Amino acid sequence: MKFLHLMFAMCCILTSLHSRIEFITSFDKAKKLASEQQKIIFVDVMADWCVPCKRMIQEINTKSEIYNYFNENFINLQINEKYNRSFLSKYQIDAFPTLLYLNNLGEVIHKIRGFQSVYDLLDQAKICHEQRFSYLVDQNLTIENLGVEIFIDSLKKILIPLSNDSRKKRLEYYFHKKETYPVVLMKHFGQFISYNVFLEEFKKIAAPEQIIVEQLLVSFLFDNNNYLSQKNLNKEFKNLEKVTKMPINKLSSFLMAYREFNLMSILGTTSDQYLLIFAKSLLTTYPEVSDMQLLYDAFSFTIMKEPDKLFYSTLKPGFLQLADTNTDNYIYDDILSVICCKEGLKKEASSFIKKAADKSQKQGYKYTPLLDKFRKEIDCK
Repeated sequence: MKFLHLMFAMCCILTSLHSRIEFITSFDKAKKLASEQQKIIFVDVMADWCVPCKRMIQEINTKSEIYNYFNENFINLQINEKYNRSFLSKYQIDAFPTLLYLNNLGEVIHKIRGFQSVYDLLDQAKICHEQRFSYLVDQNLTIENLGVEIFIDSLKKILIPLSNDSRKKRLEYYFHKKETYPVVLMKHFGQFISYNVFLEEFKKIAAPEQIIVEQLLVSFLFDNNNYLSQKNLNKEFKNLEKVTKMPINKLSSFLMAYREFNLMSILGTTSDQYLLIFAKSLLTTYPEVSDMQLLYDAFSFTIMKEPDKLFYSTLKPGFLQLADTNTDNYIYDDILSVICCKEGLKKEASSFIKKAADKSQKQGYKYTPLLDKFRKEIDCK
């Protein structure tokens, strides 16, 4: 009988040991486990002398639905301020308790200062857990594993729901991986990359591709919402000209067209008058822009708002040259079909439409000629 009582007492002790939130105390181990198990890290930053710290954990440990939820869904890390001064400095901890939700790289997802009721804590934890795949860095998400195209598409899906700060931190992680990553990121993620980070990497490239130059400008526009301030734009023009070695007339025409068509028009803070000015500026000054969607948008808007046929004729020599030297790009031929139609050259217009259709088919694009889309505005007789 005494033996049975002893066994029962031992079982109770063992049960009580596990009937609580299970913390580890190694930050490095927490990040490793978070990567392996694809879990968010919950951090309790506490102090031995802090009464609210002890009370909060005690209340968690009285609610099985609370501590079970944390044990099942999080890597739980407890940081004692006495032994972890560098942690406190890194995460700017100035109150106890402070609760952090971190991804597997140690980036902050959510930060809470002060005592929390257990059910408020549970609600916040559920939100972080439900959104975990937006924050966790998949160690298999690499160019080496997936190839460039799938890597880009996968990373875009991850970046879109993140905050601006989280996007920048995620991209900075990839910038430091290998030499191939910065070039890929600079070609495709200008709007998400911190301008200073982009600029630093850009200066390392001896002869940057045109698309990288343009994406540097995009990075500047998005950084700290510079696109909202004409003063900031004007202030940086000369520096950007110096860094990119791009003539300021081309640089400014790209910046302003991108700003108006991709940003200001979405906000509803631009007018047709300004859009036409910057569309025509891009078409005349920088028709070789590598952002084909921007070129297409600018020309489409011009069709709707500029009736002067002489203007289109002035564009013809430049676009003929671009069509000859860019044999895979159908947009130049599509634009030339409109220009020819404006000049009354219907046979030549049909020829350019055929060339555009052949090129788009080879690239797997569905092609609708500008002449069909804007027949009324083009007034092709």
